[in-house]
Amino acid sequence: MNRDHVRPLIAVLGLTAVGWSIAMLISTRAAAQQPRPAAVSQVTAPATQAVPTPHTWVGVSSCAATSCHGRTAPAGSVAAEYTTFITRDPHARAYEVLFNPASVRMASLLREPMRGKPAHESPVCLDCHAPGPHEPARRGRDFDRSFGVGCEACHGPAGDWLNPHTTAAWQARGWQGADEEFKTGLGMIATKDVALRAAACVKCHVGEPGRDVNHDLIAAGHPRLTFEFSSHHARLPKHWRERRIASDPRPRDRDIHPDWDLRVWAVGQIVSARAACELIAVRAATAGSDTGHQHVWPEFADFDCAACHQPVRPPALGARVEFGKTSGELLANDWYVGVVPLAISHFSRDQSASPLVRDLMAQLSQPDSSSASVVEAACKAVVKLKSLERRSVTTALDMPAAKRLLRELASPPDASAITRDRAAQIVLALQAVQRTVREQPPTPADVLIEQRLRELSVTTTITPGVPFQPIAFASQLKRLCESLD
Repeated sequence: MNRDHVRPLIAVLGLTAVGWSIAMLISTRAAAQQPRPAAVSQVTAPATQAVPTPHTWVGVSSCAATSCHGRTAPAGSVAAEYTTFITRDPHARAYEVLFNPASVRMASLLREPMRGKPAHESPVCLDCHAPGPHEPARRGRDFDRSFGVGCEACHGPAGDWLNPHTTAAWQARGWQGADEEFKTGLGMIATKDVALRAAACVKCHVGEPGRDVNHDLIAAGHPRLTFEFSSHHARLPKHWRERRIASDPRPRDRDIHPDWDLRVWAVGQIVSARAACELIAVRAATAGSDTGHQHVWPEFADFDCAACHQPVRPPALGARVEFGKTSGELLANDWYVGVVPLAISHFSRDQSASPLVRDLMAQLSQPDSSSASVVEAACKAVVKLKSLERRSVTTALDMPAAKRLLRELASPPDASAITRDRAAQIVLALQAVQRTVREQPPTPADVLIEQRLRELSVTTTITPGVPFQPIAFASQLKRLCESLD
């Protein structure tokens, strides 16, 4: 897409708040574009470009035998992993949705980026809804995209490890040192590592080059990506076990980590923030590029929807002021970074990532920021967040620390001027902390906190035609905070 496609939209909306802010954003930043320093491009490349793997994808059916993972048994049972996935996991139906009316309409509206292909044939859609190599030489005979987001999307292409992983020698190897190098060298992903588990999710659920749900897709009808790892992880039908069982006494996640839910939340926050900053860097770095995946910058998906999409007000009423901003002012999308400073503060002694993230959001919110300055700020944040991913995995929180975090989440200093996105992230974080507390014997206070959390979540629910009320959210948050005393 190029700017010629944007101009008709601006012409139609020019008298509205959304049209005015878009026009100002494009004209101001177009004038501020500067050549990117070579050093910035060098920093961006290793942080955002995945190295292609040579391994072959064999397909989901290779896991389906009853002697392997396809046994008929209750969900999550040993050897019933495939059965659980294919019958209960929504990822197994990701390909099917590409045939529904909404997907057909989106493809008709996005003929240029999708090269005239229907959704179920376009890499724009397939790379997330049915991942796998596009080169025939890297697809096994039984590889079939109709299984949606199959086993290999998370566990890695199995061409080289499918047979070895069934042997006793493989089972005797762990996931440390040389054993991990051996397994990953064959293409398997160490999903036992929660940071790598989250990293596999964010490739599609947050985005990366080639898997970018930008404003074009959202405008055509694709849901906006608002991914929060711990809540998705908690709701996902488990085809694995989180606790040891009699037939498999090896310690599992919850056996090893009493703070498991809180750990998943913190790791997910840091990994998701890193992925979001990477995507911002790539979008800005490829501005005006004929070869990059993104040709127009600024990318409107990097901003809060309400910064532009607001009801038009008569001039006599004056400009609307929300979230500390006036209608038409830029407001960076803070879904992935709004509460990450709290995750960092509790899981790392190194606090230097938080000001870098804030600086990136400030750069995005300035109408005269150049793409080069945004790339540079984003790359600095990515490097620091990446270094924290490993530390957050190895840091443990005891119960008093979990309750301190609960209190900090329940008492943000700016609750009455908060965005809906950050309010929703606060609620999801509170729920993660409460899941951790719930592992302990319940107290009467816990019952009241659960009730307050349910009331709080209602205030962040999106209802068509009903604007978010930050003051109501702040009031409910205060009630929750009082119940902690």
